Amino acid sequence: MSQFSIMECILPFIIGGLVVGITVSLVKHLSPRTGAMFYALPITFIIAIILLYQEPDKISEFAKESIPAGLCIFLFMLIFAIVFHYNEKKIWSSIMLTILIWLVLAILIFKFRNQF
Repeated sequence: MSQFSIMECILPFIIGGLVVGITVSLVKHLSPRTGAMFYALPITFIIAIILLYQEPDKISEFAKESIPAGLCIFLFMLIFAIVFHYNEKKIWSSIMLTILIWLVLAILIFKFRNQF
């Protein structure tokens, strides 16, 4: 295991904050579609790979594990859209219900990911 560097934590934190900030600004000032398109870019995945450049075996494993993780992200967004619509657009209860449904699906996806 390599030695922990504070930059391994700070740089991704800053990048993540920038991604969220830019996404919210695009939604508010341009359009929800523009914000969604920006959010859909695999920015964090690309940055993670760049930060792991000295460990190609970990990049390979990370990329492989990102496939079911990406499916889980898609499912979360899909479930939220459905729950929010049918839950009379109540944001907090929609988020909580979505998290519960997503958690069950994510556990199942990761548990059985090697069987497909």
